Formats: sequence, structure tokens, C-alpha cells
Amino acid sequence: MTTIFFFMSFILHAVSIYFIILLFSRYSSLKDLEAAQRRMLEETEQSLAAYLLQIQEENDKFLTSISRPENRTAENPIKNIITDVSENGGYEESDTEYQPLLETAHIQDQLELSASPAQPDLERALELAEKGYSIEEIAKMLKAGKTEIRLLLKFRQN
Repeated sequence: MTTIFFFMSFILHAVSIYFIILLFSRYSSLKDLEAAQRRMLEETEQSLAAYLLQIQEENDKFLTSISRPENRTAENPIKNIITDVSENGGYEESDTEYQPLLETAHIQDQLELSASPAQPDLERALELAEKGYSIEEIAKMLKAGKTEIRLLLKFRQN
């Protein structure tokens, strides 16, 4: 009778050890998954920070390029009008005062043109990714940066 109890005890111990090992393996895989998600979150935050810095630098450059012609428009027409009046003895309108306005209009046209292709690039990048192209290939086809394509695809996945 005691042999039966010993035998049942060994079987129960073996089963309990098996379940302990099974639970430990699931726990470790869950822990690895959590670490991977944490790394992915940090990578995404770093990518966004880099992207925002890049956008901020481009914005600063753009603002300085826009502010320069505005400063010239404020000074140049007055000087041109004064020289026209003094040279001709009367008031004669100068064409140079309209040039900065045309430059500003040209810049606004460029902004509108550069803002419109963003949506088709996104759709095109998603189509190419679904077809199985790598990020580098998509970046070459769309003439964009690898990081930009990677961000587009990551944002679309989430």
C-alpha cells in the first residue's frame, strides 16, 4: 500500500514540476515580449523626436527665408520711390516694389505644391509595402528617406 502512495506521490511531483516549468516558460516569454514592446516604444519616441527636430529646423529655415524678402520689401520700395522722384523730378512708379510680392507668391505656390503630394506618397508607400517591397526600395522609388518611410509604415500599423 505504501508503494502505491509513493508511486502516486512521484507522479504528482512530476506533473507539478512539469506545470511549474510550463508556467515559468510562459512568464519568461511574456517578460521578453514586454521588453520588446518597451524597446519599440523607445525607438518610436526617438524617431518622432528626430523627425520633429528635422521639421523644426526646416520650419526655422523657411521662416528665415520668408522674413528676408519681407525686410527688403519694407526698405526697397521707399528707396526706389525716393530715387525715382529725385531723378525724374516727379513721381514715377517703380516695378521693383512689386517683385518681393511676386517672390512671396512664388513661395506660397511652392508650399501648396509640396503639401499636396504627401497623401499620394503615403498611399503609394502603403501599396508598395503590401506588395512586399523593402523600406529601402520604397524610399528609392518615392525619392524619400528611409526613416520617413519607416515612420509612415509604423504610424499606419498602429
